[in-house]
This record gives sequence, structure tokens and C-alpha cells, in this order.
Amino acid sequence: MLRDRKKEREKQRAVAVNPRAGVYVWRFPSGCVYVGASFDLAKRVKDHRSYLRRGLGDNPKLQAEWDVCGGRCVLIERPLPIVTADELAVIERVLIREWVERVGRDRVLNQNVTPSPIRPIRPAPVLPPAAGVVG
Repeated sequence: MLRDRKKEREKQRAVAVNPRAGVYVWRFPSGCVYVGASFDLAKRVKDHRSYLRRGLGDNPKLQAEWDVCGGRCVLIERPLPIVTADELAVIERVLIREWVERVGRDRVLNQNVTPSPIRPIRPAPVLPPAAGVVG
């Protein structure tokens, strides 16, 4: 058990020194965005472009938006050289939520967008006192 935890920590440290990791955002003329993260940012963006140009994108919303705009979009890259797999996933989710707040859920093209689990708490309704009860 202890060895497993030690191996996992070593694996996380090995990942943490990857200088190519980061997050990226595609911004389309329509106002739509797509957020992604990868341990090899340049390769992932290159693969995205290649698949989308050939009509082979695995995200139907992203492919449709790409087809409409003909690939005219702005790419924002943010390298994050010291991250673990868990941290990169969290950063991606936070960035997706920020874009949902900024442009609206319907304009974020990611398939893995879920409503925020944090909901505002509604105050309990104030009920009128029951008949005959003196308060």
C-alpha cells in the first residue's frame, strides 16, 4: 500500500516537469468558445486543426462551428509548466465554468460542461403564524 502511494507520487512528479502542458481556448466569430487542456499543448492543437479541417472532429458542436466559420477563429494558449494530471483537469473545469459565466452555457462548445454543483441557497419562506397561536 505504501509502495503504491510512493509510486503514484513519483509518477505525479514526473508529469509535473512537463513544460509543454497547458490549456487553450478556441474563440469563434459567433462568440462560441471551446476550452481544452493537454500535456502536449502544441500537438493537441495541431491534432484538433487536422481533424477539424478534414471534418473528423469528435465533438459535433465544435465541428459544426468550425465548418461554419471556415476555421477563422482565435486561439488562446496558456502554458502551465508545473501541473499534475489532477491539477490540469481542475484548471480546465474552472476555465470552462468561467467561460460559461462569461458567454453563457449555449456558447461553450465543450461536451463535458455540467451545471455547477454549487447552487444559491434560497431563504426559507416566511409562513404566517397559525391561527390561535400567540407568538
